[in-house]
Amino acid sequence: MEHQFEEFPNDKQNPYAPPQYEAVGFEAKPEKKNPWQYFIGVFKKYAVFQGRARRAEYWCFSLFKFIFSLVFQLIDLKFDLYFFDDNGILSTIWNLFVLLPSWGVTVRRMHDCDKSGWYMLIPIYNFILCCSEGTYGKNNYGPDPKWEHANAEEKTVSPASQNANTRNCPFCTKRIEVSSKFCSGCGNNVHEYDNEQKIKKEQTFREKYKNIEDIFNDESIMKEAKELRRIYGKRMYIFHLKSKAREFGFGEIEINENDVE
Repeated sequence: MEHQFEEFPNDKQNPYAPPQYEAVGFEAKPEKKNPWQYFIGVFKKYAVFQGRARRAEYWCFSLFKFIFSLVFQLIDLKFDLYFFDDNGILSTIWNLFVLLPSWGVTVRRMHDCDKSGWYMLIPIYNFILCCSEGTYGKNNYGPDPKWEHANAEEKTVSPASQNANTRNCPFCTKRIEVSSKFCSGCGNNVHEYDNEQKIKKEQTFREKYKNIEDIFNDESIMKEAKELRRIYGKRMYIFHLKSKAREFGFGEIEINENDVE
């Protein structure tokens, strides 16, 4: 028998298809920022000497640093803001303010070329490294800064996968890993609590279903089984009763399909 597949326009999603989640890292493009964003970004990493910095980040910071330095020098000159004869007040404050960020971004620029930060002390060669393109992909100093927005280590996880791997803590309702023994929020022993609840559940079942016949006399269980038989047939009916027997601690039971009405 040939199957007919319904086609859907490009702007409409197949309603019968499972939900699609964006896979990070495919058809990604380098992150684009304007020069001012690079400049501000360096100050957000004020004294950070780990990681990597792109050429654009280094040179945009250097450009704005020079522009602001020139402006402060002109203001010092115009208003005669000097101390110790030749040192402008605003210029000196600015130079001290950008000292650590300048060292940090230079060290990270060396790291982008997979070189130690100490290479910034080597004349001429440090300038060559600052002008060189960084190594592609991850190196010894971290992930490629060009692809920070699509870092392969920070994969997008579908909600279904998250729900399958996590659960609510029974004490504080914080989401925790299914395999966690202790809650990271309240510190309670979740594993011990689960075991206690399992024992209580088994005791409750034993009190209610002392014999295997009690399962077949339970109206709610038989109602579910009959509904499954009506929809899926006798095999699902038998499967449901067998699973209930295992759940209540009676182990495997034999039910002959011919005995089912």
